[in-house]
Amino acid sequence: MFRKLLLSRALRSMGLVFISIASPLYLKEIGFSPLLIGLTFSGTFAYTAIMSVSLGMLGG
Repeated sequence: MFRKLLLSRALRSMGLVFISIASPLYLKEIGFSPLLIGLTFSGTFAYTAIMSVSLGMLGG
């Protein structure tokens, strides 16, 4: 059971790394400016951080 959990975590991490690299390249390819790409990712990271803290407070 532990090996399956470890494998799923590793595959999830690989997917997140792929998305982290591919997304900005894709946005640049379709014409987004570097500033807009940075703002998009900053907003995404801020939203994720707020949701994590909020859900952590609710769960704790």
